Amino acid sequence: MQVSVTELYERLTAKREEFNRLALTHADYKQTITDDIGHETYRRPVVALKQDVPIARWDKRIKELQELADALHKADPERFPEDSLIIKAMPKLVRNVDRVVLHENIATDSKLVTVASIIKKLELAKRKLIAMPSENVVVSKSTQLKALEENIAFYQENKTRKIRSRSHAYTEVKAYIYSRDFEKPLEYRVGDAGLFLFAPKSARKLHVEIKAPNQKSVPLVYQHLQPLPLAIPHLGKLYWEDEAIKLRDNWDKDKLSELVKTQKPKLVPKTKK
Repeated sequence: MQVSVTELYERLTAKREEFNRLALTHADYKQTITDDIGHETYRRPVVALKQDVPIARWDKRIKELQELADALHKADPERFPEDSLIIKAMPKLVRNVDRVVLHENIATDSKLVTVASIIKKLELAKRKLIAMPSENVVVSKSTQLKALEENIAFYQENKTRKIRSRSHAYTEVKAYIYSRDFEKPLEYRVGDAGLFLFAPKSARKLHVEIKAPNQKSVPLVYQHLQPLPLAIPHLGKLYWEDEAIKLRDNWDKDKLSELVKTQKPKLVPKTKK
């Protein structure tokens, strides 16, 4: 009897939840997430397997998950393509591991954006504000319009420059896996599905080393640059790329404070987000 897409999806979801519960129970490491009220949840388990029997059981469970994912993709490839999270997020199992070092880091999303894209967003916000009834506006229209217009003028004067957008995007767990099978450590970003490591039969114990969370600070260059003014919500802060490069290339701590004074952009009134 043919199984429906809905049933396959429900089977895969249930099997994945059961797998994750087991993995977190047996984990040598699991990332702790604490919410605003102090409630803790766990994810990204790393399990060190030291015997043949446990690895056979986990191998079977992983294969069952993969078979269900393959069946779901085959049944409806448009809704569940190969690169969709539910299909590709599978546990990883690595054999013959001698040692693993885990690093938990706060990753920063850093990318270049164009001045044109910022101007486009500002102009869109201005059109929406003009069309909005006055009674629905918290801050007066004239104040917000002034801030938007000053922003647009500021960026139009700098159309040829590039902008660096930086934001703390997510927390990642990286595993550096040492094995006699690799010439150099295998670097792997641990996902919610988990990482399973099996020691060689000759090894008595698999050494799992956990580094303290690395709270990466903002690079010194950006600590000494004023973020660019922006009257609309944006994830992260904006900086002129050429100013960051100039500071990086001409780093002189004694002269830095004087250099920064000449680089402060014109500020505009803040609006409520």
